[in-house]
Amino acid sequence: MKTESFTINFLDNQKDTIIKLDFDINTNRLALEHIDHPKDRRYCHIQSSDQLKLDIFIDKSIMEIFVQDGEGVFTERYYVDSPLNIYMSGNKKPICFEAYDFLLEG
Repeated sequence: MKTESFTINFLDNQKDTIIKLDFDINTNRLALEHIDHPKDRRYCHIQSSDQLKLDIFIDKSIMEIFVQDGEGVFTERYYVDSPLNIYMSGNKKPICFEAYDFLLEG
C-alpha cells in the first residue's frame, strides 16, 4: 500500500504544535519545523518507495527521527513541562505503528 502525504504534529499539553513533520509524496520530501525557529525548516529527500519507515525517539527534551533506516535523520531539541502529544493528519491509508516506553534504572 503506497504512502500518501501527511503531517505529524507534536503538541504540548496546551495542544499547541511545538514541532511539525510534513511528508510530500509528490517530491518525496520530509520537512521538519520547530515552532520557535520557523526560518530553520529542515528537509530530507528520500528515494521513492511504497512504504515510508519512520523511527521516532522522544525523550524529555530531545527528539530523533530516523527516515528509511537512516537514509535521513532529524534531531530536534524542545522544552516543555509535560510529555508530547502526537497528532497525525492527511494520510487516508491505514498506518501501522508501535510505541514503547523505556525506563532507565540507576
